[in-house]
Amino acid sequence: MFNKVSYKQEVGPGVYDIHSPRVPSVEEMVKQIEELLKVLPARQLWINPDCGLKTRGWAEVEESLQNMVEAVETVRQNQKEAEIQAKIDAENKAKEKADAEAKAKLEAEKTESKEEVKTESKEETKEA
Repeated sequence: MFNKVSYKQEVGPGVYDIHSPRVPSVEEMVKQIEELLKVLPARQLWINPDCGLKTRGWAEVEESLQNMVEAVETVRQNQKEAEIQAKIDAENKAKEKADAEAKAKLEAEKTESKEEVKTESKEETKEA
């Protein structure tokens, strides 16, 4: 829905349920963040637990928040790597295109040269 209406505001969707004593893994939160990024760009997202933390004990809150921070760092690193790979792919594609164009030009020049040689040979034959 957000991308259909060109939503421009920032949001802080919860990436784990604080009402459960279960500590979500880094991988779970990475997956949740990646799903959010399919809907909104990173600049519009604030990664948060789903609500206040006063209903949980400190041990589970601390571990959950550490996992959440690690998940954000993982997603950021993955995005950087994807951006670098996209640049490399674009550069390789541009190089392949340039190489193909240079090869086509060289082939055209060879064909033209062969045609010139044939024409010159025919003219020499007529003169002789």
